[in-house]
Amino acid sequence: MLKTLRIQNLAVVEDVTLSFEDGLNVLTGSTGAGKSLILSAVNYLLGERANAQSIRAGEEKALVEGVFRVDQPLVNSFLLTASSSGEVRLRREVHKNGRSYAYVGEKSCTVKQLQEISRQLIEPHGQNEQLRLKDSENHVVYLDKFASNEAVLGRYADELESFQEAAGRLKAFDDRIALLKEKKELIEHRLDELERAKIVPREKDKLEESIRVLENANDVFEALAEAEQIVYENEESAITLISRARNRIERLGGLNSKFESFTRNLGEAEVSLKETVGEMRAYLDGFEFEPGELERKQERLASLIGLERRYQMSIDELCEEAERWRSELESIEFEDEERAKLRSEKNKRLNRLRKVAMELRDKRREAARRLDKRMTGELEKLMMPGARFRTDLSVEVDPASDLVIEKQRVRIHLYGVDQVEFYVQTNPGENEGPLCEVASSGELSRIALALKEVVSSGREGSLLVFDELDAGVGADLGEMISRKLRALGERYQIICITHMPQIAAKAEHHFVVRKTTTKGRTFTRVAGAEGDERLSEIARMLGGKEGSEKRLALAREMLQKKSSKTTRQVRP
Repeated sequence: MLKTLRIQNLAVVEDVTLSFEDGLNVLTGSTGAGKSLILSAVNYLLGERANAQSIRAGEEKALVEGVFRVDQPLVNSFLLTASSSGEVRLRREVHKNGRSYAYVGEKSCTVKQLQEISRQLIEPHGQNEQLRLKDSENHVVYLDKFASNEAVLGRYADELESFQEAAGRLKAFDDRIALLKEKKELIEHRLDELERAKIVPREKDKLEESIRVLENANDVFEALAEAEQIVYENEESAITLISRARNRIERLGGLNSKFESFTRNLGEAEVSLKETVGEMRAYLDGFEFEPGELERKQERLASLIGLERRYQMSIDELCEEAERWRSELESIEFEDEERAKLRSEKNKRLNRLRKVAMELRDKRREAARRLDKRMTGELEKLMMPGARFRTDLSVEVDPASDLVIEKQRVRIHLYGVDQVEFYVQTNPGENEGPLCEVASSGELSRIALALKEVVSSGREGSLLVFDELDAGVGADLGEMISRKLRALGERYQIICITHMPQIAAKAEHHFVVRKTTTKGRTFTRVAGAEGDERLSEIARMLGGKEGSEKRLALAREMLQKKSSKTTRQVRP
């Protein structure tokens, strides 16, 4: 539940802290007093987009902070840090530069993270609820909440994702094969050209190196021959000198371990030079400069360069591409086998999806019967005698769909295969019709309230915020709606913005919102109303002449009726 709500520098609210109680809390006040700002503050905690223009004139930032009492499972699920009394503090700041900041306790977080937590604690209702009801696509959500279909919906989502993945692989394969068949002749021509060219990886690099050597053959031969003389053949060759140096140091024997290291290193150098000379001799023995060899290699290099230019890639890349083309041609050759495997996997996953979709459909059908009975009874209590509520379940035929139900192909939706729509008969003798077409604004308000009572979508003890639930409803319904809200207050904490005195009189806690002007500045102030102040506010809401004894007497009677009821048990 929400224990305190602090609003600072939000529009005409300078600094207000509200302390809420369990059960039904109401906010009342004259039109334009600023009741909607309380709702705006709650919406900021719910992650609504922040607007720097909402900051009070002359201030640098606006702040909304809510302190919630939460149960341990919620604390654990979000890894929250709660106080010893089980309280969690959520805060949202909007700065003049347009930046928005969110905090859980003293730790900063993203607005999305704040939203994920706050939406487990707060559930807003109001005229937007009527808009949701008027859109039949939302009706399946109400039915699933009533049926507690969360688990099966989760399994359906998993199977749908699995099926779509398999279907995507099959489609991608078919698309690729179709494209390959279009390019088959071109691919075969290219492969034929490359196979005739007999290209191999790194051939061009080796050719270029060989050509450079052949173009400088005389220099190469002379340099290697001279090097061999210097290193090995001459009387004062490098190997002779190193061998002499090694023998001289070796005579020093064990005088110092360092001398042994010098001897060893010189010996290794001698061995290395001998190996190098051997390699140079082998190279010279194999170095033959045949007439026409340089020209042949230059022609081959020119041929490879031509291929690179034609295909706009290197020889090494062409070798890799040729392997890919061969693989693609092989895919065409064995396409039937691969397609059969992919289709089999797709059908296997489709069958699993169909099984879960039918389970979900059966649960919805059973829940729809119970929902219709409950809702019809609730509407009767809300002064809609003879009204009937019916949940219609159908499927959308789609000839292109893979899923067959009841001998027809049906469209697969993210939430199942069912099309759910609420129908109502609002008056005896009148035709039944879709709720979004036949229900008036006042009837929608009552249906929304009945659904809220029947469809327990929120967490036990969470906060429900009702924004002018009584909009479009006659005064004769005030008593009935107030009783419904009071009943909801047994399971939830409720904050209700209302113009109805009957609702205000039923509340456990009453706040009055007033707008004042001081020294040219406008202020919205909110204060708890008790005793005579609350009596006066309810009398004002009753209308008529201000200060009328009849109004005061009626307001007093309404409050006495509320007080005479059995005191509700406050949740721990």
